[in-house]
Amino acid sequence: MKRFWAMIRALAPHICIVCTGMVLTFLVIEAINPYAGFINHRYTKIVLWVWTVSALITAILLIAAQRREFRRRSRARHEAAREDERSGRS
Repeated sequence: MKRFWAMIRALAPHICIVCTGMVLTFLVIEAINPYAGFINHRYTKIVLWVWTVSALITAILLIAAQRREFRRRSRARHEAAREDERSGRS
């Protein structure tokens, strides 16, 4: 299961980038030729769903990593302050 989440963590940002490029391409084509119908196409909606889900996963993983780092730094500062108190430094 850990390998699965590691793979998701590695792939989610790349999926976001690819889907972003696809959506931007669809928007440009739609702006140039509104009759192309890219925005209302079924595949565009699938890309939008994949893009949204991968962006959500990427954001959740980023927030989780930032919280872990914050907690690690807080513990390190707390331990350093404790050591200073034990050794008589202030």
